[in-house]
Amino acid sequence: MTLRSGLSSSIGFGDETVWGTAVAPTVHVPLVDESLTAEIERLESEGIISGQRVIRSQQWEEAGITASGDVGLELNDQSKGLLLKHMFGGASTTGPFTPSDLGGLGMTVQVGVPDSLIGTPNPKTIAGAKVASWEIGLAAGEIATLGLSIIGRHVIGHRTVADGVTTNGSAAITSATAAWTQDDVGKPITGTGIPAATALLSVTSATAATLSANATATGAAVTFTIGMALTSPTYATGIAPMSYVNGSVTIGGTTTKVTNISLSGDNGLADDRVFAGQRTIDEPLEMQLREYTGQIETEYFSNVAYNRFLAGSESALVLTIARNTKSVIVTCNVRFDGESPQVGGKGIVGQTLPFKILGTTTDASAISVALDET
Repeated sequence: MTLRSGLSSSIGFGDETVWGTAVAPTVHVPLVDESLTAEIERLESEGIISGQRVIRSQQWEEAGITASGDVGLELNDQSKGLLLKHMFGGASTTGPFTPSDLGGLGMTVQVGVPDSLIGTPNPKTIAGAKVASWEIGLAAGEIATLGLSIIGRHVIGHRTVADGVTTNGSAAITSATAAWTQDDVGKPITGTGIPAATALLSVTSATAATLSANATATGAAVTFTIGMALTSPTYATGIAPMSYVNGSVTIGGTTTKVTNISLSGDNGLADDRVFAGQRTIDEPLEMQLREYTGQIETEYFSNVAYNRFLAGSESALVLTIARNTKSVIVTCNVRFDGESPQVGGKGIVGQTLPFKILGTTTDASAISVALDET
């Protein structure tokens, strides 16, 4: 029997060719937790109708649609390249990863959500997903973590209609029961006579729409599948989590003992680009400087770290996380922003070292991630 709990859940990621046009996930990793959700704005009239005490059905309508939330993962020894590409930008999925252009990049994120009745995982698919912010964490005695905050175009459902009409050589299609809305734009659609990798390009009315490619056959009573079914998860062979066991930190070229280190990135995206006549957002674009920060927790060994804070000096910080021959190496240039060590009682004095990552001459000099998954 299928497990009827989160034990049947999954998460997968696909690299979109066109932002907002969903593709089947090609990378699956073990899922810890997620809070991805559709956000649908509903507009309600403020108009007074004499004698009316309760708002009427015709006095509200659905408005803007977005999707957002967080994804909690472990930092695994494989299958990180696609995620790092969308965290930093650029075209590479092998690295090195540095702050690069995020324009045009989009992921399809699909979660398999099991029901408790029969345990069937149902697809929750987000198209046009961008990484708004992220965090890598490493703590003594724990598995390394990767957290992603996602903003997406919309959540894609999955439905079929049996009365589709296609015309050979034409992108125009009709269906009396499809009830298409602007929310369907960009959703994948399949059916007899519809080329592979076709999406809904536009919606003319509740019964008429346009494909992104011309149909290859004329047909009536064609079954259209709109949206995306759940892709069966396929994991990299032997995928395993990385941990503190083979983690290390150097500051200014000197190995430094730490109990906890976190690195965070905020991509400064504008996530509210909606215009008249549309319910979904346009692609979130960069509107702020990237902000990379972090924090170290350790013991107060000496005044070396404290003096860096007092002097306002910058140092090279290298975080290495490895498992067997596979590794992630983050190299960055940091400024420590506090704080003074404080005595809190009889125990060992601890020290918190918040820092900000800065470029010396280029964006790449601020932070670079080298990846080895061989």
